[in-house]
Amino acid sequence: MARIAPRAVNWRRYGVILLLLAMNQGIADNSEPGDPLTDQEPQGRALLKKFCSQCHGPPSPSSHAPGEWKNIVLRMHNHRTMKGYEAMSPLQIEQLTAYLDENAKGSGS
Repeated sequence: MARIAPRAVNWRRYGVILLLLAMNQGIADNSEPGDPLTDQEPQGRALLKKFCSQCHGPPSPSSHAPGEWKNIVLRMHNHRTMKGYEAMSPLQIEQLTAYLDENAKGSGS
C-alpha cells in the first residue's frame, strides 16, 4: 500500500487568515502615521475603536467633511444593530460624531 506524504503547511495562508481575523476583531491598529487617530486617546477615539472595528477597520476622520459624519454614524449604527452587535447609546453616538467632525477634512485641525 502506497503512503501519501503529508502536505506542507502553508504558513502564509494562515498568516493572512490571522491578520483578517485580527482586523475584524479590532486587534490590528491600521492607523497611519500623522493620522489624527494616533495623536491621543480621547473618548471619541475609544468609541471609534470599540464600535467601528467590529465590522471593519476604523475609518480616518479626514475621509469625510464635517457634518457628513452624523448620517454615516447613524447608518453604520443601524447596520450594527441589524447584525446583532451592541447598540450605542445616544450619548455615545453624539460623542463619536463630535470626535469625527472635529477631526474631519477641512475642519482646521
